[in-house]
Amino acid sequence: MSETNVRNRPAYLQRLADFAATTSLADLSAAARDRARWVLADCVPVIAAGMQEPEMRALVERHLAHAASGTAWVIGAHRRTTMLDAALLNGTAGTWLELDEGNLFAKGHPGIQVVPAAIAVAQESGASGADLLAAVALGYETSARVSRAAETRLSIHPHGTYGVIGAAVAAGRLRGFDAQQMLELLNVSATMGMATSRRTLLDGATVRNIFTGHSGYMGLTAVRLVECGFTGEVDGVGNVYGQVLSDTFDRDRVVAGLGNEWLIAQSYFKLHPTGRYVHSAIDALEDLLAGVPGGKLVVQDIERIEVRTYMLAAMLAEKRVVSSFGARFSVPFALASIL
Repeated sequence: MSETNVRNRPAYLQRLADFAATTSLADLSAAARDRARWVLADCVPVIAAGMQEPEMRALVERHLAHAASGTAWVIGAHRRTTMLDAALLNGTAGTWLELDEGNLFAKGHPGIQVVPAAIAVAQESGASGADLLAAVALGYETSARVSRAAETRLSIHPHGTYGVIGAAVAAGRLRGFDAQQMLELLNVSATMGMATSRRTLLDGATVRNIFTGHSGYMGLTAVRLVECGFTGEVDGVGNVYGQVLSDTFDRDRVVAGLGNEWLIAQSYFKLHPTGRYVHSAIDALEDLLAGVPGGKLVVQDIERIEVRTYMLAAMLAEKRVVSSFGARFSVPFALASIL
């Protein structure tokens, strides 16, 4: 267990807050800077494409009918609004097509939960590209490390949980938070995540896409609360990720290698518009087809398809797909579509 400081704040949180508040873009490794650029470059078109879905178009129209005007883009909608509303809509659109960047060590998708909030704040404040890049990298790194240190319950969908911390840190950085404000922000934002359900994937429930929008919206709200004098628990991060969302939280692992090991540099980008667990089966089928003359099998000659895979992929076995979103989480649908 990490020691606590004289203000009764855990030492690991003090280190994390200082890291988020004082690390400069030049302090990032070359690999981390390069990957942060790619995360930004990847998120914007993914958001724009997702914004074209009928449900997103309807949400934009209804939501903005009651929202204030502002300077932040609703990416792909030719509209601008306030930073909170933009973060909500852009974050939601960004997961619709299941093409958002991910990170195995963070056990989820930090980028699409951090980038929409960071872009919105940067646009409102007139921040430079360098400041935006640093904010994205630090929000990503901070939240990814929190998630890595926890063993979040399998029933919980990772979107909408630690992403609130990442969005808050990125926004706090752009707002010029010092280490003490950042410490308060970590604790406040940690308690503002959702009770998300992984079952949404298996049911093809599109409510799941609001989880990432929630991260951006609530991350920015957490910043506003701290600016207004709201306070968090002594160790809100450890309590939520060690007792509520998970029963195990390694505080020392949060800061292990901090500033030297960069989780953002170890992320991945998707080649298929499906849940990541479906990709291995798709790749195996494509490898098989590459060895078939003409690259095609006669579908009528196929008696059955057997897939042996790991547990999380084996869960995605729905054959009665009823929506395009649900299709993105079905191994049988993906393979049948390719054939």
